[in-house]
Amino acid sequence: MELTARALRRFAGGQIEVRDILGTDLTRGQIASIQVQGSGRTAVITVKYAWKVEWVKTQNNPCKLNMRTYTPSDMGDGVVIFKSRTGSEQVVLYPKGASKLLKRFQVKGL
Repeated sequence: MELTARALRRFAGGQIEVRDILGTDLTRGQIASIQVQGSGRTAVITVKYAWKVEWVKTQNNPCKLNMRTYTPSDMGDGVVIFKSRTGSEQVVLYPKGASKLLKRFQVKGL
């Protein structure tokens, strides 16, 4: 999977979900900007939130994905999942206009 600035551009305005597969943490929010530095296994993707909802408080703003520790996979419909090689974290990127986007107005307190 090619992780270039051009390929990731479609996620701006979409959403990011950061979750622990053990069920102890979940953050979801809208992507304000997304950048990639480097390429291949040395690439680092930085995602800044426009807004986010945290079910367990985290300190991940912005969210950084280092390709040395994450493996990206295409889930279809433009959705990409990054699975941690070293832990239980997964990060899912939803492109703008995806059908499974969380609507900000549906979240209490935002």
